[in-house]
Amino acid sequence: IVEEGSRGVVLRFGSYNRISEPGPHLRLPSPIEKVEIVDVDRIRTEEIGFRTSGRNLGRAIASQRQGMLDNESLMLTGDENIVDVNLDVQWNVKDAKDFLFNVRDERGENTVKVSAESAIRDIIGESDYTFAIEGNGRAKITNETQELLREILDRYQIGVQVTSIQIKQID
Repeated sequence: IVEEGSRGVVLRFGSYNRISEPGPHLRLPSPIEKVEIVDVDRIRTEEIGFRTSGRNLGRAIASQRQGMLDNESLMLTGDENIVDVNLDVQWNVKDAKDFLFNVRDERGENTVKVSAESAIRDIIGESDYTFAIEGNGRAKITNETQELLREILDRYQIGVQVTSIQIKQID
């Protein structure tokens, strides 16, 4: 039984055979066919430059964690100024087969996150400092980043689609 909002990728002898839509389905016994369930409706969020998790981190871990976040968020503009960018990337699975077979990390988060970082760095690197921090510039950067990220992910053929990008902060 494939739940609503999911797709079943049926493997016959370990190779792709078909996609099962939501509902009850018949399949051959386990050594012959296996079904991998992929949640396609859930919107996933990747945070770049910050974390909103409610975990209680100790001081040493928190300072180490902050250092890692600076590596994500600090970017160089086209006029050689440094900006601190925090953004959310929301995405979901659009093709269960591609997602299952073409993504190396188990849930796809790392691939989407690294691709989003690359896209925002590219767009920020082409912008000058004042454009990046003003209101109209933020909207244009958001749109260009979303478009570039979609192109990158489509080129990778990993079966995900970006639903939205939201810049939380640019300093």
